[in-house]
Amino acid sequence: MAERRIEEAVNLIKGFLERRQIKVERVVIFGSYAKGNYTKDSDIDVGIVSESFEDKDIFQKAEMLKGLNWLLVERVNLPFDIVPISLEEWRQSSSLIVEFIKEGEVLSL
Repeated sequence: MAERRIEEAVNLIKGFLERRQIKVERVVIFGSYAKGNYTKDSDIDVGIVSESFEDKDIFQKAEMLKGLNWLLVERVNLPFDIVPISLEEWRQSSSLIVEFIKEGEVLSL
């Protein structure tokens, strides 16, 4: 059941990003869903890696993804935590969160 909902979420993410013309390198599920130890209260942690996020601060990245979280909650009926990551941040592993996300499951788009 969780796999089906994640697949649905990935399709929604893909469509949302295409409409916004945000080129995606990777979508990564991390945290409890990636590890398989989620509970009914767990959110789904999603890292989105894109060169479109280069030279953007967290507020600009959030503006680019505005509406995505609501779309996912509305359609998949699960809470999501979306983390936008630039391609450079991904390559350099410049933060603890990027290192954590790299341990997740990369999904194909």
